[in-house]
Amino acid sequence: MLRTNDIILHIFLTVSDNLMDSDYKHPQAKLYLSEIVTIGLLWILKGTSFRSFYRWLSREGYIPNLPERSRMSRLLATHHTVCNQFLDNTTLFTVLDSFGIELLHPVRERAYKQTVHPLARKGLSNYRWIVGRKIAVSLNGNLKITHYDENTANVADNSFNHTFSDPAVITLTDRGFVKRNATPSNFKVCSRGTWPERMYIERLFSLWTRICNLKHSLNRTLRGFQTKMAYTVALTNIVVSLNYQLQLNPASMVQWSL
Repeated sequence: MLRTNDIILHIFLTVSDNLMDSDYKHPQAKLYLSEIVTIGLLWILKGTSFRSFYRWLSREGYIPNLPERSRMSRLLATHHTVCNQFLDNTTLFTVLDSFGIELLHPVRERAYKQTVHPLARKGLSNYRWIVGRKIAVSLNGNLKITHYDENTANVADNSFNHTFSDPAVITLTDRGFVKRNATPSNFKVCSRGTWPERMYIERLFSLWTRICNLKHSLNRTLRGFQTKMAYTVALTNIVVSLNYQLQLNPASMVQWSL
């Protein structure tokens, strides 16, 4: 298990080396762009609310000159699009699946209908009802994410097909992505119990649940949810890259847990 100081240092150096304009800093700002992105990645890795994470980060003093909490939250949202720079290239085979994130318990849906209805809808995830959203991701042969898309939980998985239809790539999917007379030609629908390579994406979703506590989220705005997903995807690819560099299990995230 890596120490917290080592985890933060490895993530920061990886961000600095691979992020364009990582040394960008507004004349009146306290943090460089690489520091902002690193804080967003640590927030996802910590797996708590941003309020709790900010208290931990400011108390431990790992990153000096922190802005005020609400200001820091806005900075993460403003710069979340740069996380797309950490998406990996596609390989011959990719694996596609969706992951449901609960924003509200179904029992409380009616009481909070006015505040979360534009953001979350009721749908099935892992054979249970949730009120939230879902994210679909494709994993390449290096166990890194190449593309992702998100929508409300009530939409069918095949609504994401247009994002992952690449004729040059063979994409392994389940029957949830089948659409009558409109399934992309590069999709290979796998029956249950076949193509065990698909279990890598299930393992990733398990790590998201246990390490990042991503099965439940407290977001109440679409921008906030999209910010969280962007940093989650970037963190996944950065951790896999670090695992390869340090000769660790590339499919594991446990050793990076905060």
